[in-house]
Amino acid sequence: MRVCAACGREVPEPEARFCGFCGAVMPQAQAPTEQSPTPESIQARRPGEAAPVPRPVSRPTDSVSTSLNPGSVAAEPGGIAMLAIRVRNTGTVVDELRVTVEGPAAAWAEVETPVLRLMPATDGTSTIRLRPPVVPLALAGPVAFTVRVQSREHPDEVASESGVLMVGEVRSLAATVVPATAKSSGSATYDVRVENRGNVPVPVVLDASDPDEALNLELDTTTQMVAPGETLRFSLRASPRAPILLGNPERRSFAITVTSEGRQGAQASGTLVQVARLPGWAPMAGAAVAGLAVLALAGFALGVIPPKGNASPGPLANVPSQGAGSASPGTSSTSPSVASVAPSSEPTATPAATPTTAPTPTTAPTPTPPPADACVEGYLWRLVTPADHVCVVQLNIDQVLADNTAAPSRWTDGASGPHTCIAGYVPRNAVNGDDVCVSPEVAALTAFDNQAAPYRIAPRTDTCIAGYVWREALVDDHVCVEPWVRQQVISDNLQAQSRWTDGAYGPQTCISGFVWRVVVDSDLVCVTGDMRTQVQLDNAAAADRVKKP
Repeated sequence: MRVCAACGREVPEPEARFCGFCGAVMPQAQAPTEQSPTPESIQARRPGEAAPVPRPVSRPTDSVSTSLNPGSVAAEPGGIAMLAIRVRNTGTVVDELRVTVEGPAAAWAEVETPVLRLMPATDGTSTIRLRPPVVPLALAGPVAFTVRVQSREHPDEVASESGVLMVGEVRSLAATVVPATAKSSGSATYDVRVENRGNVPVPVVLDASDPDEALNLELDTTTQMVAPGETLRFSLRASPRAPILLGNPERRSFAITVTSEGRQGAQASGTLVQVARLPGWAPMAGAAVAGLAVLALAGFALGVIPPKGNASPGPLANVPSQGAGSASPGTSSTSPSVASVAPSSEPTATPAATPTTAPTPTTAPTPTPPPADACVEGYLWRLVTPADHVCVVQLNIDQVLADNTAAPSRWTDGASGPHTCIAGYVPRNAVNGDDVCVSPEVAALTAFDNQAAPYRIAPRTDTCIAGYVWREALVDDHVCVEPWVRQQVISDNLQAQSRWTDGAYGPQTCISGFVWRVVVDSDLVCVTGDMRTQVQLDNAAAADRVKKP
């Protein structure tokens, strides 16, 4: 390739008579033949050795020449790196040159002037901004990218400039103790969670301590590696050193310190509420039992309570024994065993047994298996109708059954039709169309139950822990995510129509630079590649972000 003596630039056209950059006359000497580049040798790397940093490369064409300034830039996650691409039309006609960014960093790139319209032998510049996203999406280290410049007049000719973005390191750890407070008379188990919110893997080691030295804390203290965006879980067992037999509960606090590479990375705290082993009513119960024992002994001593062995003779005690006409003089007839009645020659009338009517047993209602909208403990569905899921106590259910049974006797033909309530009764109105007549007190209680219904439903089992909210990319998407992810999901949903085009996958094919989000298989909203990675990370961590019952 020839070099212009005036400006020092390489002229790609071997037969060009003038320099396309400065217009100087080029010597007509035979251009040297370029040697084809040889492929770079593949260098073996040891395990754990970092890959070499890619170097910027420039590839001009016959109609376009480019230069990237600077070729390598650096930015922190959430920051901005700026560079400029200079483009020169080395062709012979007015051309429209389109600037695009490709590679792993393409999703972070913003081209200020994506189309340059240049006369022959003129230059144009477009500014490119690279915005690496917040952690943990943007991992630390070099990220390659390529700036492509394509000519409209010569679409097969694409000039390119390769560059490198160095993403800075962010080290951030967070620790939580779940539950934050536990109550026990003995030991309690906690879940210690350590989350890497940075963009580099770091080693962590945990230490547990309590300022009052009142607890025995058992925790795994071995060093473990946590990757960016990963959450490690450790089991902690806390037990009091001295039990409490009686008295008020005592709060025992402890602290968890997370150390990484010799520095404190995060800290969390928890509390064990130590309660007495014996209940609070135990002293009163013991005193009552002791008092009863004293009264019993006094009763025996004074003869108020007869001893068990000298009990009064029963009604059969004076009946002569079978086979003996009478008791012998001086012999007692009070035997400890039950005496038999001697047979008599005269028939004895046996009184007829008085018939008694046994009460009809009442069958308790079969409990309904707890559904998704089950009641809190102590409450059941009222079921005035099959769809009546108002939660009430069992006493109110019994009242509903009794009122339903007595309903025909409380109706009369009056102003409200054949179901007009008789004097002293009003419609129950538990649900729409409920015209069972009840007392005014029962009607007021029914209205109160209807108002209190929302507060008697068992809490949901998919409530997020503190710091997280439902993603709601779809109607029933209850995966717990950070608030910024939810805001991004809302933004992506609003822009869904503008990111679809009629292409290889039908009318919902994503435009260039976007991919399907795939929260579920049917989710075809187009998002950036980083957002799709975030969806996968959130789906994998969903179970750890839900409140435990």
